[in-house]
Amino acid sequence: MVQKEKLAIGVLCIVAFLIALYFLLSYQEIAWDSAQYLKIAEYWYNGNPVFKDLIFPPLLSFFEYLIFLVFGVNIVVVKLFYAIFLPLLILFVYKLVSFLQNKKAGLIASCLVLLSHVIMFWSTRLYTDTPLIFLLVLGTYLFLVAVKKNSKKYYILSGVVFGLSFLMKPVSIVLSLGIIGFYLILNKKVNVKILFLLSGLIVLIPWLIYMQIETNDAFYVLKGHYSGFVDSERNIVRNANVFLSSTNIFWIALVILGIYSIKNIKDLRIIAFVFSLFLFLLMPFGDERYAIPPIVFGCMVAGSIKLQNLKISLKYSKLFFLLILFIIAFLNLPRFVFREFIFIHCSKDSALESIGEFLQKNSKEDSIIFAENYWAQIEFYSKRDVYAMIEEATWLDDIIEQEKTNYIVIIDKETKIKYLSGFNLIKDFKDNCRTLYLYGR
Repeated sequence: MVQKEKLAIGVLCIVAFLIALYFLLSYQEIAWDSAQYLKIAEYWYNGNPVFKDLIFPPLLSFFEYLIFLVFGVNIVVVKLFYAIFLPLLILFVYKLVSFLQNKKAGLIASCLVLLSHVIMFWSTRLYTDTPLIFLLVLGTYLFLVAVKKNSKKYYILSGVVFGLSFLMKPVSIVLSLGIIGFYLILNKKVNVKILFLLSGLIVLIPWLIYMQIETNDAFYVLKGHYSGFVDSERNIVRNANVFLSSTNIFWIALVILGIYSIKNIKDLRIIAFVFSLFLFLLMPFGDERYAIPPIVFGCMVAGSIKLQNLKISLKYSKLFFLLILFIIAFLNLPRFVFREFIFIHCSKDSALESIGEFLQKNSKEDSIIFAENYWAQIEFYSKRDVYAMIEEATWLDDIIEQEKTNYIVIIDKETKIKYLSGFNLIKDFKDNCRTLYLYGR
């Protein structure tokens, strides 16, 4: 039976890799935040000053930079590398739940992760969300092993992984400290070896030193990242609706049954699910990407259903779980595939890529471009400095007066904004879903 479960998790990981890679390669554009991370990587690679935008966390960009060193600025290789994160997530969800309960529960939890349309979709974009949750799950698994074995080595490894997760996305510090803190307190596991988790500083300190050198502010990224959490308005009702639309009632019922089966609020799966969901509901951003941690930990809880507690005969256990997985797949996979193929259709012969190539060929390197939308992607494709023209502002007034600002990109011909004065339509760029209008002077 153990060999069958190992084979099953191996197949799941291979399927996850192939699905992620297929859709990564099929989507011909660079998505919004993807462009931001790729720009930083390219800045490190060739020193293009336009791309020196270090307000974003560095780890994904660093991985991309290493790829650029070997293969040049090759997005295909980046996508090939990125496709590894989803199977790694599935593998360590399996290992963590197996460690806490058994391999069958781990396998079910991994299947539920693979069948989440939200997790699947964001595993096909070059964003930090899937790498982040993988690092959180890996760090949590190593932490549990450290607690069980009272092992200094595993505490150090866990701390380093949590440090890396912080460099992937700073919000991880709140997640990891909250989950681990509640677990230690509720289970009375606090001991002096916990201090070895400070090994995370091994990876954090070099980055802080680098930021001090580059920006004269070691905490530049942190200030920019957390200011959004502090200043933005919160809407718990909106976030709850986002979470419900990211899952479904049937999945939530499985989580409730999983909690009933575990029957221990001190269990790390329950702690992680409740805390990550609570944190998501308090966030100012109603974005489904931020719901991925509670979805992953919720899958761990849902996969931990004990049939004897539900008075289901072991004779029908396989049928029961197959039925569960079929229903979950039916509710998620069509939604995922439909969403993907819309984006693939829209990205074919991308207007963003075309306008970027045109601007790169027809403008000087120090040119400044205004864009009504898609400024991150246009900047990446054009290798030119692009500013967001989303409103009229004094600082934009000063820039438009410079001779370097000779192009404006708009997405609506009816746009009424003073910056278009003196500019004439040069060309429009169309793909299957958009038209971008390029004005020049």
